[in-house]
Amino acid sequence: LGTIQPFSEKPCTVCKKTFTGKGGLDHHKRTHTGERPYCCSICNKTFAVKSYLYRHITTHTGETPFSCSFCEKTFIIKGHLDAHVRTHTGEKPYSCTVCDKTFGRKSVRDKHLRTHTGEKGRVGKLLKETEAYFKTFSTAILREQFYSRQLF
Repeated sequence: LGTIQPFSEKPCTVCKKTFTGKGGLDHHKRTHTGERPYCCSICNKTFAVKSYLYRHITTHTGETPFSCSFCEKTFIIKGHLDAHVRTHTGEKPYSCTVCDKTFGRKSVRDKHLRTHTGEKGRVGKLLKETEAYFKTFSTAILREQFYSRQLF
């Protein structure tokens, strides 16, 4: 069995959300800046991520250029087709460095890795932040009520 390798996560300087790749962080930053550099040439709708524009364009054309040779299901994005094909072939190219379990999707492997590290995923991090906020908030209210004698 291997050793646990920490993710080389890059945090957002605005909200501290972390990303394992620069591309994801760059896309995320646009949620703060409002930048939408990709524009549909048909209706002028803008997008923060190029693949979102490509997906949108198919609403005008009806095109689904990538089709599965096993079941003929079609996809707008090649990466989605590739992941789908692995459900037919059984290929699992992503493996856990700790227990050698294999996965067909990188995102599922990454989620599994957190079971070894104890790291919380996005939902877990959000829950922890929310609990901390309400704990601070309720403590402040109790303190205010105590000092203004509204508690009794």
